[in-house]
Amino acid sequence: MREEIVDPMKIRSSMQIDEIVHEFSGAGVFNAGRLAYAVTIFDEMIRCDARKFLGIAGALVPAGLGVLIADMIREGLVDVLVTTGANLVHDIINALCEGHMKGSVIADDLELKEAGISRIYDVYLGSQAFVEFETFVHAFFDTLDDGIYPVSRLLKIMGEYISGGSNSILKAAYECDVPVFTPAFSDSMLGLHSWICTQDRDILIDEIADIGNIVALTADEGPHGAVMLGGGVPKNFILQSMLISPSEGFDYGIQITMDRVETGGLSGATLEEAKSWAKMREDAKTVTVYSDVTIALPMIVAAVYSMRERAING
Repeated sequence: MREEIVDPMKIRSSMQIDEIVHEFSGAGVFNAGRLAYAVTIFDEMIRCDARKFLGIAGALVPAGLGVLIADMIREGLVDVLVTTGANLVHDIINALCEGHMKGSVIADDLELKEAGISRIYDVYLGSQAFVEFETFVHAFFDTLDDGIYPVSRLLKIMGEYISGGSNSILKAAYECDVPVFTPAFSDSMLGLHSWICTQDRDILIDEIADIGNIVALTADEGPHGAVMLGGGVPKNFILQSMLISPSEGFDYGIQITMDRVETGGLSGATLEEAKSWAKMREDAKTVTVYSDVTIALPMIVAAVYSMRERAING
C-alpha cells in the first residue's frame, strides 16, 4: 500500500477557489480530501463528455440552491435531472414570486401557523406563495389536451409554460432539452394539485413510463456519471436504471450526504456498496462527501467553473 504524506494546507488571501481545493487535495484527508476528489471526478466527467445525471433530494431550492442548479443546467454540467416533487414546487414558487424568507429555528410554530407561515427549518414560506402556486398549476392543466402524460413529458411542457427569463430549474431544463424525472411525483403538492386538476378530465399521469425513458439514457456506449445531492428516491431512481442497462453501471459517482451508513438506508449507503449491485462499475471512480449540500455543492461547482476558465485562458 502506497503511503502519501499529508501536505498541510497553505491558504492565502489571493487564492481562487480551485487553488483552495488544490490545497484540500494536497492534505487529501477527511472531508476536505473527499471534496477535492469530488471536484476531480466532476471535472473528468465533463472533460470526457460523460452523460451527467444529477439527483436532488432534500429542501435544496428553499435553501437557496435553485439558481445554482439552473445555471449548472445552462452551463452543460447536467444532462439528466432527477428530483423530488417538493423541489419543483419550490422552484415554481420562486419563478412566480419572492416566496422564501429567512426565518429562525427558534420559533413558535403555532404562531407561525396562525400567521399563515410554513417553516422548513429556518426558512419561512407564506400562504400566499402556495395560492399563487395552486393558481399556476390549475391554469397550466387548463392548457393540456386529454391524454396520457409520462411525468417527464408533463414537466417538459410545464417548463415551457413558465414565464420566459426565469431562473427556474424547470425552465432551464426545457430551454436546454434536459429531461426531468420525478419518480415520486405524487408525493408532493405538485402531485396533489395535479390529481385535483385531473378529476374531471381524461388525463392520466404515467409515472411508470419514465423507467424506460431513463434506462434509455443509460444505454449509449459513452461514459455515464451520477451526482447525487442527498439520497432518497432520486438517488435510487438514477442508480436502478443501470440494473437493466447494457452499460452495466455508472463510470463515475459523487454523492453529498450527511446520512450514516449504519442504518442501512440508501441515503447513507456508500457508492462502493452500489458496486455490489452492479449499479457502479467495478472500476468506477466514486466518492462520498459527508457535508451539508448547501456548503459542498457551491464549492465544487465554483472550483469546476474556475478550472474550466483556467483551461480556456491557459
